[in-house]
Parts: sequence; C-alpha cells; structure tokens
Amino acid sequence: DMEDMKSNGDGHLGVSSGYVVKTDNDKLLSIGRYVVNTVGSSSTTMKYDTIDKDSEILITLPSLFKNDSYVNIISENIKKQMIEQNKADENKFYWVEG
Repeated sequence: DMEDMKSNGDGHLGVSSGYVVKTDNDKLLSIGRYVVNTVGSSSTTMKYDTIDKDSEILITLPSLFKNDSYVNIISENIKKQMIEQNKADENKFYWVEG
C-alpha cells in the first residue's frame, strides 16, 4: 500500500481503471469494468454488469435459473471442454479429473 511505499522510498506503481460498453440497446446495458495494477508486472481484473432496462434490475447468473442446479451442469460442461482441449492441443494443459 501507499504507506509501505513511502517508508521504503522509491517505487513504481501504476493503477488504471475504466469501462467498456459491451451492449447498449433497448433492452440491455452491459458494461465491462477493468482495473489494471502495475508493480513490476501487471494484472488486469475485469468485472461485467448487465442491466435489464425494462425491469431495471441487474442480471446475475442465478437470476436466469429457477434453482442452483445450473452450477453442476455448467461446471461439468466446462470440465468436458477442458478435457477436450487437453486432447486436441498438446500445448494446453488443465488439471482436471475425467
């Protein structure tokens, strides 16, 4: 944090943030928010918000389903894709059982 940098003397730190409008139509507004931290190397964090303009609500993954059974179904599909990619490309490797 800033106090550590002050006590240690010189340092190089950069933080940048912003947003990108992904969709803006009559029904939906979808925005990608990002933060880039730079200290020797950099990392970028992306978060997305999608708003239903008719209902004026934030759309979340759980709000699209009646119950939480989607979690297992989506997880299994992702694992299947990871296994297929492991087999198809020797330069890709995921630690996944199956």
